Amino acid sequence: MENIELERVNNYKQLGPFIDQNLNWENHINYTIHKTQKIIHMFKLIRHKIDFTTSEKLYKGLIASIIDYCSMFYINIGQKNIKRSTRLIYHCALIVVKGTRFISENKLLNELGWNNFQDRTTHLAITMFAKIKLTQTPKIIYNKFFIDLLSMWVEMLVN
Repeated sequence: MENIELERVNNYKQLGPFIDQNLNWENHINYTIHKTQKIIHMFKLIRHKIDFTTSEKLYKGLIASIIDYCSMFYINIGQKNIKRSTRLIYHCALIVVKGTRFISENKLLNELGWNNFQDRTTHLAITMFAKIKLTQTPKIIYNKFFIDLLSMWVEMLVN
């Protein structure tokens, strides 16, 4: 590139997600959890003053949107990060229902109609690919990326 030497970095933030040299999502998950914990703290302070519907809308608008951003592309995220992200969703669910930690994770998420992290990312990926396939996205996405994205996602499911 015109004899310009590029600096080598271990990770880089590009349009939201952190990407590292090994295409590992650890730094991005850490960033996401740290960012959402600040919002969760404020959420906890006001949860007793708002109703369930408002709490759920705040969660979906302020926290779930951060958790979900780029999550459909996670490959090799690892069980540790899946568990950490699911715990984050569970913690938010406890705040929304004003519950205690004595409620089981699966039972609470099922009662709210929320998915755990792995199911959320799978749902988002399927939705994205369906929109691309049905040409509900710009044509360039379908023409340039559909096959590559589909094969990447299939590989993720197989592994």
